[in-house]
Amino acid sequence: MSEPETEKEKEEKLEAQLRESARAGLRFLLIQRRSQPGCKGWELKRELGRNYLQILRLVNGMASDIGLKLVSVPDEDFPDDPDRSRYLLVSKEPLSEKDTGSWLRMEEAASLAIILSHLFVKGEVDSKAVVMTMVREKLPSWRAQQVVSKLTRLGYLEDDAGYIRVGWRTKVEIDRDELLTSILSRRPEGGDPANPST
Repeated sequence: MSEPETEKEKEEKLEAQLRESARAGLRFLLIQRRSQPGCKGWELKRELGRNYLQILRLVNGMASDIGLKLVSVPDEDFPDDPDRSRYLLVSKEPLSEKDTGSWLRMEEAASLAIILSHLFVKGEVDSKAVVMTMVREKLPSWRAQQVVSKLTRLGYLEDDAGYIRVGWRTKVEIDRDELLTSILSRRPEGGDPANPST
């Protein structure tokens, strides 16, 4: 007859189960199933169990060992519900153009910066007509439409019944404060730093 497990053995067994669940969670997050990377909290709950948030803390530690970090993008309608949030792995360090393959052309990246700076000031949403007018000031109408469509398809923007919102990918990849500071600190060549209009 085997002896009952000691407390230490129970703890070690539980720790081993949690580590195995964390490895499963890491694999689950790394495999892209749809056009958007990562997965929703309810998917992780189904895959890993009710204690998936505890397991995600371990996943973040494992991801950190390989230069990644786990991020959560809250749902627009239910920001406090972790089951509706999207969880995904991103690089801890900024990626270079060499790493990303440069999927945005220069005018697309510039348009994204203009649109996002406007949306951040406007509470992350504005009418599509206003956004399109801004982009059309810099690009031909047909190209402006292409750019906004591409940025929406890539997840940087969301087209919501006549309104443009900040997309899930922007929330993950772009530092709002850094973008706004960068734009506000730009000044023309030879201009006076105290007066950016000169």
